[in-house]
Amino acid sequence: NIPSQSECSLCHNTSTNLFLGITLPQLNSANIEDSYIEGELARLSSKKILQLDVAEVERMGKLDLFEVAAVAIDSSEATLEHRARSYLHAQCSHCHNKAAIIGQVNFDLSLGTTFKNTKICNADVKRPDDYEAETVKVLFPGEPEKSAIYLRMKSLEDEFKMPPVGKHVVDENGVGLIKNWIESMSRIF
Repeated sequence: NIPSQSECSLCHNTSTNLFLGITLPQLNSANIEDSYIEGELARLSSKKILQLDVAEVERMGKLDLFEVAAVAIDSSEATLEHRARSYLHAQCSHCHNKAAIIGQVNFDLSLGTTFKNTKICNADVKRPDDYEAETVKVLFPGEPEKSAIYLRMKSLEDEFKMPPVGKHVVDENGVGLIKNWIESMSRIF
């Protein structure tokens, strides 16, 4: 199935600068030297290996190169939250970001956004009738089966799955990570 031009524009739009691909937090993997964690881009820039105007990148609001670095979902050195947020950044923030033009949602899964400012915790879903559970939130702490973010990730139903275009298999490792992360959350949010 080749997506139509209108389906392509669901993701390839002005909020993504028409491009989907590797982002700065993904390139800025954590580098640990002498018990000090530094983002790879900042390290390469400070050693003059990479010519990067850190101030310009930060001014553009893209990333604080000294604080934000994505990690692999199986990283043994990262917290469960950091692994889950890195996964959501890589898989979802192309569309779900502060510049998004998607009319159905208002949350930001970019890794550089604080968890509070993602606006996913205990947030109402836009179409509650789409869910079997009586109470569903975008993310319901401790309850993956009541969390739209988890339910839509594990679905292959055309009108329900996330991402909505180009998904033909469920990423079991990613879904398991998000399930574990949601289960680990306290209900006091």
